[in-house]
Amino acid sequence: MTRSIATMSYNISIAAALLLATNSIAAPSEQTKSQAQQGSQAGTAVQSGIVPALTPPRPENPVQEVQHGVQKEDAKGGIPWGSFLLFPELSATVMYDDNIYASRKNEVSDVLLTTTPEIRMKSNFDRHYLELGSGVDLNRYHRFTTENTNDSWVYGKGRIDLTSSTNVYGGVHLSRNHEDRSSPDALEVEQTSALANPTRYTDLSGNIGIYHALTDRLAVRLGASATKLNFEDTPLVGGGTYSNDYRDRKESLVGGRVTYTASDTVKLFVQGANDHRQYDTTDPLRNNRNSSGYNAAVGMSYKPSDILSGEAYIGRIRHYYDDPLFDNVDATDYGLNVKYKTAPWTTLSLDLSRSLEETTVLNSSGFINTALTGRVNHNLSRDLSLNASLTRQWSKYNDIDRTDIYTGAGVGAKYYLSNAVYTAANYQYRKRTSTAMSQSPDYIAPVNYADYDNNLIYVTLGTDFGTRAQPATPTFTYPSWSLFAEPFRNTLTGFYAGATLGVNSLNAATAGLRDPWTGNPLNYDNGEFAETGIISGLFAGYGQMLDKHFYFGAEAEFDHSNTELSHDHIGDTLFTIAQNNGFSLSVRPGYMLDNGALLYGRLGWARTKFNNYIQAVDESGTSVDGVVYTVDQDKTMDGFRLGLGTDIPMGDNLFMRMDYAYTNYKTYSIPVANDVGTILRNDSADITGGTFKLGLGWNFGGSDTADKTVSIDPVYLDGLYVGAMIGHGPLNSEIHSLHGDGTILNADFGQDGFTGGAFLGYGQTFGQWYLGAELEAEASTFGWHHDRQTPGATGGRDYYVHKKGGFGESLRLGYVLKNGSMVYGRIGRVETKFNSEYFKGSAGGNNWVDQDNTVMGSRVGLGTEVPFNKSLFMRMDYSYTNYDAYSFTTGSASPDVVTYDNDESMFRFGLGYHF
Repeated sequence: MTRSIATMSYNISIAAALLLATNSIAAPSEQTKSQAQQGSQAGTAVQSGIVPALTPPRPENPVQEVQHGVQKEDAKGGIPWGSFLLFPELSATVMYDDNIYASRKNEVSDVLLTTTPEIRMKSNFDRHYLELGSGVDLNRYHRFTTENTNDSWVYGKGRIDLTSSTNVYGGVHLSRNHEDRSSPDALEVEQTSALANPTRYTDLSGNIGIYHALTDRLAVRLGASATKLNFEDTPLVGGGTYSNDYRDRKESLVGGRVTYTASDTVKLFVQGANDHRQYDTTDPLRNNRNSSGYNAAVGMSYKPSDILSGEAYIGRIRHYYDDPLFDNVDATDYGLNVKYKTAPWTTLSLDLSRSLEETTVLNSSGFINTALTGRVNHNLSRDLSLNASLTRQWSKYNDIDRTDIYTGAGVGAKYYLSNAVYTAANYQYRKRTSTAMSQSPDYIAPVNYADYDNNLIYVTLGTDFGTRAQPATPTFTYPSWSLFAEPFRNTLTGFYAGATLGVNSLNAATAGLRDPWTGNPLNYDNGEFAETGIISGLFAGYGQMLDKHFYFGAEAEFDHSNTELSHDHIGDTLFTIAQNNGFSLSVRPGYMLDNGALLYGRLGWARTKFNNYIQAVDESGTSVDGVVYTVDQDKTMDGFRLGLGTDIPMGDNLFMRMDYAYTNYKTYSIPVANDVGTILRNDSADITGGTFKLGLGWNFGGSDTADKTVSIDPVYLDGLYVGAMIGHGPLNSEIHSLHGDGTILNADFGQDGFTGGAFLGYGQTFGQWYLGAELEAEASTFGWHHDRQTPGATGGRDYYVHKKGGFGESLRLGYVLKNGSMVYGRIGRVETKFNSEYFKGSAGGNNWVDQDNTVMGSRVGLGTEVPFNKSLFMRMDYSYTNYDAYSFTTGSASPDVVTYDNDESMFRFGLGYHF
């Protein structure tokens, strides 16, 4: 897959591996398992693939803890074959990747199919141990077939028990993999040569070691391991190949570890390893990367019970380079691994690791990599499991001014349809922010070329042929999902009416000729505009319950809005579009949940009145008449409306409504005439809008008498929760542009689009009140543009802004209704990345801007959560975010000064799970 097998796991230092690893010898583990397989396993895809590894894997840790026989979880699984257990597996994963080349902008998306057959064979001897395995990833892209790869691996490992206190172990592993497009080494090549295909490489590694228990408390382990990496030449776009011979290398480790068991719960250890790295050739245009060094650390493991366990260490990394241009490395090494079972079915973990990694980035010897990852794994039942993960990774390059920061978030689920067949779904968000810069003479400043954002969605279908372990009679039972002793039935049949207040977004895509007297059709102005305002209204309708759950109704709405957007080029052209009164008819199919809340969709027709105002200067030939002409036009437009919402009962007849609707109106033309009535041009406007409304209504049918006393205890909301969401709304950019010629432009640019993401939080109830804190990761790739084209080299001024994604934290204060639904408010801060471009003229000349700005924003919002059962809930959420403004100045003799002030109005629908 695009995120290759070998580059799917974190590279950890020798000291970290001594602490974190639980397997003995070189094995497929996470370095050789396919991404598809990782994506199919709950808790594995997020753990391993949430941030792609930056380099191929280092040699196997030579002195890590040894696995004594078949793993516990496999003891009752597998297909018996003599003294062995067979574990075959076949899976197919469809993955959507919205940025297959890990590009900073102009992202390319595609769909990938990965087919993964794999087989492992594990011995079931009374003494000794042997394991063999092999597999292949067949990766096929739908459109960009040049990215197709076949990755494969084969391995063997074993252990010979000489006595009850002594054993020797060893293993060998061979794989052919591809390098991820996001790899810093691959990106370095792309700066000078365009690679037509991913870079392929072969990884051959092995290890050998001995373990001996000197006493009941004291044990020693000695070992050695080695890896040989061979990078193949890569085809170039347009023909030819790029030689990767300078990247071929051998790496070896020799080390030891002494462990002292201080008590039943505490172990102390000291460990060290000699580290040697030798490159096959030295490129005369590049540095000599041969090096050697060592790691040393002291640490402690602590396991007071099966519920809690942890390990920690601290030490030094020292490394010496043959090239005198490289500085030697002397750094602190540290690590932490904690696992905590909040319940038999829920596990929390925290990992911190540090390592010195290789790189072939020019003028850098390598980088110190620090990774922090938190995970949650939860089993709803034996067949259904959920996972969530959040990570942050820092890569500080030696000898050059470069630091890469990786951020990732993921959620996933795996479900066994039968004892042998499973399906899984995972979402991952990845982001890299780098200080690596490149400069173009046409731009006023260098750009961070290594930055990228990436969204991955996996869906997997697979079979393990019934080889998963069959558990013994469990000592616990999974919690009940049921929240409602008796369903709360609301007799929605009948008339209802109510009032709403909300936020309306007005979006307009405009197009039209400019200066038509020039006779040049290339003299045009195309732009996208957006603004938000207040909307209020009334609604009334009639509905019918079709059975205990399904509902169908019809509704009429009347709205009034004060939303107005404008484009004011002072001294030249002013135009505004304003939304006024509107009327709509729609049908509402719905489903009533067990707590009486109605979840509905909306489909209908809307008629809305708009006002268009244009004021401009009439120009003829090359002179300016100075005559101001205006257009003031009312236009009534019909549109198609689509939406969703929920009606939540607050009593026998009273209900609360949260509703979001999107309306697409017809495109219409605006004739523009001068002061004597001559039509100079016809502008067009394509109007859309999104409306969030909060309302109160009265249902004249009321509730069934027998069900009026139903009440839900709010304590089900206590504790940890996780979820995923999808949102829609506009990005609004108020632009203030002071031009070098003295003119000023003030404009409401913007456009709407979709976002997606995940959230993780913790909350506590106090009676009916709720207080909680929440983290969220959001991904998006939408934005707006304004193109102003004029003849000749002078050109016009073009503006572009794209929202890339971000992270946020917020506090939520809520109130829980009797039926278990919660209404809450939100306040918090978010960090979001925007890509802004500005082109003044068509010849560049230090007048162009292409910059990334990561800015903070203040977020407020409100929403509701409606439970499906004790654990699963639905969320509808509206938020408004006001971001800090940023600006730039072009580099010409008469520079432009441009300020961007962004805000967004976002409606989000989510599904979550309470632990």
